[in-house]
Amino acid sequence: MTKMSSPNSYWYWRALKKDWVLDEGTTNKFDLPERGHLSGLAIASKAENEQDLGDYGDPYPIQRHTKFRLIGDGNFEIVNASGRQLKAIECWNDNISPKGIHSQCDTHYQRNYLTIPFGRFMGDEKYGLILEKFEAGVEFEETNNYDTDYHKDTKSTLTIFGLFRKRPEAGLMEMGFLRKRNIIDKLTAAETEYGVKLPTRNKLRQIYLFNENAVSAIGVETGSAWNVAKTIWLTAKSKEELIIDNAALRTFSYHMHNHFGRLFKTHIKVKTGPGGDAYVDSMIYRSHEIGQIAEETAATDEFLMTTGGDSRVKRNYMMVGGTETAGRMGEAIFEGIMVHGMTPLLVIDPYAEEDDYLDAEEMKDIYFAATEGTSDDHWRLVLDEVQKIYPV
Repeated sequence: MTKMSSPNSYWYWRALKKDWVLDEGTTNKFDLPERGHLSGLAIASKAENEQDLGDYGDPYPIQRHTKFRLIGDGNFEIVNASGRQLKAIECWNDNISPKGIHSQCDTHYQRNYLTIPFGRFMGDEKYGLILEKFEAGVEFEETNNYDTDYHKDTKSTLTIFGLFRKRPEAGLMEMGFLRKRNIIDKLTAAETEYGVKLPTRNKLRQIYLFNENAVSAIGVETGSAWNVAKTIWLTAKSKEELIIDNAALRTFSYHMHNHFGRLFKTHIKVKTGPGGDAYVDSMIYRSHEIGQIAEETAATDEFLMTTGGDSRVKRNYMMVGGTETAGRMGEAIFEGIMVHGMTPLLVIDPYAEEDDYLDAEEMKDIYFAATEGTSDDHWRLVLDEVQKIYPV
């Protein structure tokens, strides 16, 4: 790619929100600037724990953002996806593990970090948002399900920076921008080959499938993520072409992660409850605990008890002198695949040129289908697509 850079042009960070206090359990919104070449958003999400969260599903701030939306001209969706989905997409595309402070301990501050690029990456010169092309402006929305019984009131905040181009060169971002849209949220009902037509005629950089399980009142998952959308197909019906044919998700996900060299780690602060138990949300599936660190001299013994590697929630069990003990703090490190239950479906390198993308207009009638198991939760699809034309 020919570089467009000139001595008079440069990238700069523009503060859009600083320590923006979120209203809990609702939608918060603000308007983006009216003009500018915007490459992407960098978001810091902060919260303070009201109590120990080992028995609480989705304890981390990134999991509490049930939806981020970026809307142009009042109704054109540029982004519509949850915080966990956008985080998993970032981890996959940039080949990085989740960053920040993830803690299940009472009174601890948590800081989670997320970027939402409108190109293939932050600072992409080919793709990005040209804000003045949205005549009615662009609005940012955050919807959350924070509960003040678990995260302190008024302590859940966002700080948002935009990466802008100063004195943009001619042709900058002329290839359009990348949209990310959650197109289905399907509750598991043990259905056979449940089909979904992809609602797009754009070129697809990726199709992301998300499988996750519900978490019970004591912090334990109900079922297995592999049994949500258990067997999958991807088909171009008009051409009678099978892109994915009758693949078991468990096997397919391994192949995709191995093919692209993706292996993720998470680092969680934990605190034991009654009986020495600490149920720890690793955020990754088919994972193993690869390390523990005791943060108190009294927590001299520690080991892992788990029923296997198919769940994101792991059971830690801490002891002192051979006796289980509550209220001990430590750290747990995990390694595995499927951040927030995500598996990409297309064999396309995240930084590939557009010629490698799947052309939905040329293929026509692209369908995803799944045979479901009996697990208790939803499977979801998120499209990552090139938008060439701005709404008029």
